[in-house]
Amino acid sequence: MLEPQAFCCFQIFRQIPHDVMGWNFLIISNNALDYRIDSKVNMRIKMRILFILSILMMGLLWGRSPKISPDQLAPDFVLLDQDSSMRKLSDYRGNWVVVYFYPKDDTPGCTKEACGIRDDYTKFARQEIVVLGISYDSPESHRAFIKKYKLPFTLLSDGDKSVSKLYDAQGLLFADRKTFLIDPEGVIRKIYNKVDVTSHSIEILADLTRLSAPE
Repeated sequence: MLEPQAFCCFQIFRQIPHDVMGWNFLIISNNALDYRIDSKVNMRIKMRILFILSILMMGLLWGRSPKISPDQLAPDFVLLDQDSSMRKLSDYRGNWVVVYFYPKDDTPGCTKEACGIRDDYTKFARQEIVVLGISYDSPESHRAFIKKYKLPFTLLSDGDKSVSKLYDAQGLLFADRKTFLIDPEGVIRKIYNKVDVTSHSIEILADLTRLSAPE
């Protein structure tokens, strides 16, 4: 099953004329992959496709914030939760906080990730660890996602992508999948740039136990 980012890219490319610089893109169809070479390519088509690809790349790179790193203070933010109530990150000072960005509600990978945290949530609650999930989805979408899968933690709506940008998690169409562990003083202690949705909750709990242990 394709993640939302990859799926949208395939949808874009299937609408682009086949020939690019003498080579054909892999065109996704309901039947098969069509791959061929055509030496006679119209220059106008080439330029159009190069223009489209340039716009896509600019969209991915434009507005990226400076690289965020461990041991820096987590950027503060205020977002609406699933009930349209305002939530502010700094209000959770004194607790460990898990902030995880994900692409889209009720998609296969995001559902596995959320349900993994749900299944281990008693372990988070026992240590008073706050879990905040963030995507571009609306509060209404979050509310439906929470109800469908009985999620016991808060989901926040970053509709204008501003917080995803602050955390270097801004994707073109969806937020990147990325997690931050923030300590009780508001300092980022660990960043997960690559997430295994099937075991991420276990990984987070293990790292929290290690990071919060007395030195």
